[in-house]
Amino acid sequence: MGKPKQPKTSKELEEIKEKRRKTIEVKKNKTRMAKANEAKKKKKIEQTVYETVPDLQRQLQQSEQDQEALKKQMEEQLSAIETQTIPNLVQKLEMTTFELENSKMELQNSKMELENTKLQYDIFKMESEEQLSIAREEIEKLKKQLENKSSRIDDLVKTLKNVKRRKSGTKVKHHLKSYFELSKEAKIDCQNDMKTLIETRFQKFTSDELRQLLIDTFPMLNTALKSLSPEETYQYQNELNLTSKAMDKARNLHKQLGFNPFSPKNQVTAFRKSITFQTIGIEGDVPVRMLTNIREIINQRIAVQISNENFQHLTENKYFIGLSIDRGGEYILFTISLGSCRNINSPKSMILIGLMKGKENRENLQLFENLYQQLKELKSIIVDQEETEVIQFLNCDLKMDKLLLGLRSGHSKNPCVVCEDDAEGIFKCYKETTGKLRNYEVQNAEISQDLPALIDWIPANRVCVPFLHTLLGIVPKILNELKLELMKKEQIDIVDYSYTEEEQDEIDRILTKIEEIQSLHDEWLNFYNAQNHEEDEERSSTSCDSDVCIGKLKNATIPKRVPRKSYKILDVVKSKKKFFHTICQTLSSDSLKKFKQKEFVPTLYGIEEIETTVLAEIKQAETEGEDVLMQLN
Repeated sequence: MGKPKQPKTSKELEEIKEKRRKTIEVKKNKTRMAKANEAKKKKKIEQTVYETVPDLQRQLQQSEQDQEALKKQMEEQLSAIETQTIPNLVQKLEMTTFELENSKMELQNSKMELENTKLQYDIFKMESEEQLSIAREEIEKLKKQLENKSSRIDDLVKTLKNVKRRKSGTKVKHHLKSYFELSKEAKIDCQNDMKTLIETRFQKFTSDELRQLLIDTFPMLNTALKSLSPEETYQYQNELNLTSKAMDKARNLHKQLGFNPFSPKNQVTAFRKSITFQTIGIEGDVPVRMLTNIREIINQRIAVQISNENFQHLTENKYFIGLSIDRGGEYILFTISLGSCRNINSPKSMILIGLMKGKENRENLQLFENLYQQLKELKSIIVDQEETEVIQFLNCDLKMDKLLLGLRSGHSKNPCVVCEDDAEGIFKCYKETTGKLRNYEVQNAEISQDLPALIDWIPANRVCVPFLHTLLGIVPKILNELKLELMKKEQIDIVDYSYTEEEQDEIDRILTKIEEIQSLHDEWLNFYNAQNHEEDEERSSTSCDSDVCIGKLKNATIPKRVPRKSYKILDVVKSKKKFFHTICQTLSSDSLKKFKQKEFVPTLYGIEEIETTVLAEIKQAETEGEDVLMQLN
């Protein structure tokens, strides 16, 4: 807002009045001058009109006389044309009309001839195409027969050559060809020749001596059969991205081939444990690894999700990211979860941004300072080539929340990491209302805020409290109250209602079956309520050869039949290389119990009969669901 206006002085008011008076006089003078100029122009125009009117009258009289003369001349010419040219024109017009009628008749006749010719051409074309297709089929059959006969002849020729060679005792000169180009039988012959030659020449040598002889004679065999060190084996496994099971399969395969080049598994494991991280930290004894370009990594991951059609928008112009820090084994993992992945539990929705070897304490967590700074500055990212706001959540266990938010560990007065209420108030808040949210920007030692929060940019309402940790202290209190009430009112002993592992598995199986039957019931109900409309070939997904198919009529996929324990329920049946939906053939569940494929003959049913079968299937799903519920009770 600006400063308030000050009141005018008397001198300033007189100056303003004088300016206004001068302005009014100037406007009046301009108005007088304009009126005087208009009067002068008007007088000048009147004088000009008085001078030019007589001349205009003379000119008008002369033009009227000229028009009368021209009119007489035109009338004479028209009368001459009527007497001479009109009869000739009428005669010519009659002749032209007669010629046009004749040409029209000729055109109609030629059109009829063309139509007849076209009809004959179409008939001839259809006949020739049929003959051509028949000829092509026969040519293809003859080609196949010729190929089969020629391949058979080649096999017989090879067999005959081998038989003649074996009878005559002659040997093929395999050394004239490449070993890799030889057939399987020829390779076996080469191996036998080599084996016979070595065994006859060196009869007294053992197998180990023969092996050493071959290695000394051909040094390349020794290099080919070189054993890999543990480091080389580890590099080989990493370069090919082989899992431990895949590596075991590779070892077994090489053992079957007669030589295993890989180092033993225990040596590779020992080498893997000897690998150390590049470490920084307190006195150099806390290894830490961190990403330095979180924003670019997230943008790349989102681009990959979009290209793989695994991306979904939860809220327009906003993108959700969950921060999580947890310790597993010897390491503390700092991860972020992306809220855009369709399968939220998929590994593709998570990115590891920090790794630390050490204990859960505030001193170690402070080493992630670079990550905290990057995440604090992460206000927006690129989503589908558009700048999108980032909303961050904190999702850790209770102990990690206390460390990251600077709270006293195990504080009995104010145990909650989100609200300011005390322990008794927390128990009440689950019955009545929640306590006041903490304000991390204002440090308050009275409510257990001892140290500055490491993650101070996420507000309290976006800190996801782990309900499992919170409810561990609340649920026993509630159960104790319920037990006391039962003992007072009904005076019965408290019975342990816990289930055994087998009973729990059976309950889970029944619940899964209930969900499946309910899903089938909903699918059949939606299918029955689908609107009938004309079939669209691009959308139709049915494969029924029936003339009246309810799937084609509704242009929707027919759901699976409701399963039965005692017999198999068929969705589709076959007859003479044609397939029919059991629903379109009005086959109920009871009729499918006695159904035999060989005796099946397709029948054409009306749409009303088929819809009656659909209603029976919906009723069957309801009955099956009630039976399963009875098992649960």
